[in-house]
Amino acid sequence: MAIEGALPRILWPQDALTQKDLTAFAGYLEGDTTTIVSSTAVGGGSAAHATAGGQDLLVTDAAASAVLSKVAAEPDPVDRQRLLAEAAARLQLTKGATPGAPLLIGLERDEDRTSDALRDAISSADSIGFELSALRAVAPVAATVTDAPDAARAGAVGALLADETTLTAFSSILADPQVLLSPERIRILRTLAVGTSAAVFTEKVAAHQERTRATLAAVNIPPSSTIQLLTANADLPIAVRNDLPWPVTVQLFVSPTDPRLDVKPMTETVVQANSTTRVKVPVSARVGSGEVDLRLSLYSPTGVQIQGDQSIRVAVRAEWETIGLVIFGGLAVLLIALGVIRTIRRKRREAAEESAVEAQIDALDETAAQPTEPEERRE
Repeated sequence: MAIEGALPRILWPQDALTQKDLTAFAGYLEGDTTTIVSSTAVGGGSAAHATAGGQDLLVTDAAASAVLSKVAAEPDPVDRQRLLAEAAARLQLTKGATPGAPLLIGLERDEDRTSDALRDAISSADSIGFELSALRAVAPVAATVTDAPDAARAGAVGALLADETTLTAFSSILADPQVLLSPERIRILRTLAVGTSAAVFTEKVAAHQERTRATLAAVNIPPSSTIQLLTANADLPIAVRNDLPWPVTVQLFVSPTDPRLDVKPMTETVVQANSTTRVKVPVSARVGSGEVDLRLSLYSPTGVQIQGDQSIRVAVRAEWETIGLVIFGGLAVLLIALGVIRTIRRKRREAAEESAVEAQIDALDETAAQPTEPEERRE
């Protein structure tokens, strides 16, 4: 991105800096560099254009800048007029102390100020009558940078860059690591941006580190209760959770603490975004009964450890398979025997019924075959 009319090679860093920092800035831009510093950084010197150790400086007046920064930050018009009067008096006092000398104002960084307040502050500063080009044309005055380095910010930079290195290794579980790393670099730059107070900066660093820890813990093996293994050979379901908004590829390593259980050592799987996948790990029990601990760990496809060793307990009850087979076999034999007995009894019952029917039919036939005497003879 570019800003029309922007002047090249001008830096406006945090106030706390050293001569070593100025040299580093010149190295970044590979050429003549002008650094804007506060008058407090050069021992309160009033010259707006200075040089320190061969490095070009533009020096803002700390007192006048503080007053006009209050003007730019005041949203209430009435209170702003009071501050404008104070700013005008301060500017006249400064100009009176060094007549004809240029004066540079640097407003504090503020993302919440209103356009009206900023306009009033700039209009007040315009009364000085100097432009930046005229100021840079003035012969510089020798100065010495006196501020000590900001140890807290320097330490935070090291910590944030170390976290970024850890996330770079962690991102190897993603198909495109930049979906994680690019936003991370932007957040680091925003955290390190100048213009925040020491307290706010500390809060930003703490929030960023907490976010990093949450990201590193987003892919894990949830705690599990004891798993019951009821057969000698089975697939153990091991849960792997992914709280990231992108799919991840991980390798699940499993090792038993006892040789009585054979386990497939590594299984690679893809876990979809914001989901939990159960990885089936083939196991084989060498004993009929007992409890064995399994050590679980997650790695990326490139060998980066995602989660350290975690243990789950497996209760082996392989003899239950034999007992179950015996019980089911006995039930099968019993059911078959009952079926045979029932069939035999039904056949016998059907045979008896058929015999009774045949006997009745034979009796009727015998009755019908006997001769009948004439009626007269009977009389």
